[in-house]
Amino acid sequence: LRAGLVSLRGDPERGCVLAREAVQLAPPDDAYVRSMTTFCLGAACNYAGRDSEAIATYREALPLCQAAGNRVAAMLIVGNLTMLYSARGHLYAAVDLCQATLTAAAQAGLQNSPALAAVYGGYGDLLYMWNDLTGAQTQVTQALALSGRGGHVAAIAYGSVVQSRVHQAVG
Repeated sequence: LRAGLVSLRGDPERGCVLAREAVQLAPPDDAYVRSMTTFCLGAACNYAGRDSEAIATYREALPLCQAAGNRVAAMLIVGNLTMLYSARGHLYAAVDLCQATLTAAAQAGLQNSPALAAVYGGYGDLLYMWNDLTGAQTQVTQALALSGRGGHVAAIAYGSVVQSRVHQAVG
């Protein structure tokens, strides 16, 4: 928690140090704590602009969060990985991750979980980049509906930006 607060208050490098310490202190037999500390380290690296480290840490944290049943953190990881992959031009990796996540959620009956808002938003943005405006609009509409229900302000903002781009492209 302290690592996240320090990062958000403008000292992401110190946030990385604190998050790394938390990972080292996490009890090896506590899957939830291990998943959350690793997720927080990925977030701190992301805030610090350490994209490669953030990607590697998020990749490590994702299966830990899934195994611990922490769906919210897992979906935030997928949303963040989608944006990081996209920024690096790894669009196919981002699309594959979104599609696999949404397929798994649908198979589990969780396709309307507010935790998926960032995934739908990221997928919508990718479809927009590929000029699939109908698909993008479908995904971003779902992202905004779910983020509104869940109250995830960043997902609302991101979804709104993607929606405005789609509307502008449609004319």
